[in-house]
Amino acid sequence: MITSSKNLQKMAENKQKNYVASHIKAINGDYGEFFSAKFRLKDLMEIEDNGWVSLIITKRREESEKGATHTAYEDTYNPTEKKEEIVEQPKQATLDMPKETTETEVDDLPF
Repeated sequence: MITSSKNLQKMAENKQKNYVASHIKAINGDYGEFFSAKFRLKDLMEIEDNGWVSLIITKRREESEKGATHTAYEDTYNPTEKKEEIVEQPKQATLDMPKETTETEVDDLPF
């Protein structure tokens, strides 16, 4: 797979996570686990795209001092962008042909 320098730059940018100020806490209720999530509207408006905000929520390594168990960052994945990659050709299936046995191989069999 060959990737253009433009795609490499974009991939490097995508690795820089744009964290959103939040307080996300997992809570165990009567019917299982659920999440309480609080975000600043100003921060969400900055990353809004056509009326949508796309976030990825992940578990924190350690619970925060205020009890937050998860964190959120902007989801920058865009499936509509064209990839400038060369796709490898699929390998041709080969038939498993039995190999010819020699007389010495037959003599080596334990039965």
